Amino acid sequence: MKNFSYHREESEKTNLWQLLLVVSIFVFPLLMRGYVLPFGNNTFIGIFNIIVVICCFKQQKIFFEKNISIIWLLIILWMLFVEVTVLIFMPYSKGVNDTSFHNAIIFFDACFLIMIFGNGILNTDLFIKIYKYCIYLIIFFLFIQYIAYYLCGIKLSGRIPFLEYESNNTFDRSILIYGEYIRCSSILLEPSHFAQFVAPYLCLSLYGFKHIVKKNYIVSFIVSISLLLSLSASSIILLAIIWITFFFQRIKEMDKKKLFQLIVGVVFFIVAFVFALQMKGVQVMIADVKNANDIKTSIRLTRGFTIFSQLPIWEKYFGIGFQNISSVGEIYNINEANNILNGNNEYVNCIAGFLLYFGIVGFAMAVGLVVKIWQHNDNAMRMIIICLFAIFISDAMLDLVWLFYMCIGIAVVMTNYNLDKNKSNDNLYV
Repeated sequence: MKNFSYHREESEKTNLWQLLLVVSIFVFPLLMRGYVLPFGNNTFIGIFNIIVVICCFKQQKIFFEKNISIIWLLIILWMLFVEVTVLIFMPYSKGVNDTSFHNAIIFFDACFLIMIFGNGILNTDLFIKIYKYCIYLIIFFLFIQYIAYYLCGIKLSGRIPFLEYESNNTFDRSILIYGEYIRCSSILLEPSHFAQFVAPYLCLSLYGFKHIVKKNYIVSFIVSISLLLSLSASSIILLAIIWITFFFQRIKEMDKKKLFQLIVGVVFFIVAFVFALQMKGVQVMIADVKNANDIKTSIRLTRGFTIFSQLPIWEKYFGIGFQNISSVGEIYNINEANNILNGNNEYVNCIAGFLLYFGIVGFAMAVGLVVKIWQHNDNAMRMIIICLFAIFISDAMLDLVWLFYMCIGIAVVMTNYNLDKNKSNDNLYV
């Protein structure tokens, strides 16, 4: 009886630490992306790492695919090699400021955490379950924001009242009024963040995730409407990618009855979208997507690649280290390095950023990792990869926020790996 109580107590403690770990992960996209937490964001990151270490000591089984873990470890070692080499030997390392050095530490911390989570430390079922309820609450509040404004004339802010904005965020962007229309983002900092947080759940709702997220086209439709209502350029791009990919994947597998149901659903969605096109906000959003000549869009899409094309051959292959763009631009007289966005001279999109920071060699390793994950033949994971590529090509997310997105991918891949492993074990008894 004593032993039973002891094991039950240990199990409850483990569950408590896992809960703390999972909840802490959601702090990154929901709170740390624009807010200053009590006692500072660095303090929270330190506490988060302590929680991870405790969960590692309590974890007894490692059941992630070794090949993926090895590739990820090689990528981390390569990135560390580049960073140390740049700091010791390269002349532009003298121009690295404290902010870039601090961000580099945070970035490598996230990389190690992802590798740890991929080795069975993260309770993926609990993670997806909390993610599901977060999505429901966030979408519900988004609808409330629109209802409150259009029916009652109330501007309902999604700002968390007891937290302060970061210094570069000077006003509330959770609900923005543009005369004829408004843009809402629920409790997220801005509409593009809402789109990035919600889009992976649309993928899960279309394909299902164990018993936690069931395949449900009605839920998928509601999630899609919420993305459209956020009036973000990211939303329309992600919606197009997800639904077009899903349609062509499913059309090959369906019988005539299911195919007819899918076509009816697609027609209904198209009709709803055409109706939405009459809204001023949607028209502006689509215009933003089309306007590739806009200076802001141009910087996001091309700045990093332009800088990369002007680097010496050594830096092209081995990289310049994390966030050294401004100092490299001064050393090699690269004018594009001075073309900044929102006062941030290190701003480049994720794809170009990884290519710049860690060179062709590091980028090739990253592509190899994606190919390895792609071979798991999981449709939801493949769609999430495509969505992440769309996000990474237009947004700078090489910080702790991307840890959250990687965790979703880890959850799907680990589930698929465990199913394959169980099937293999079952075959031993045939």
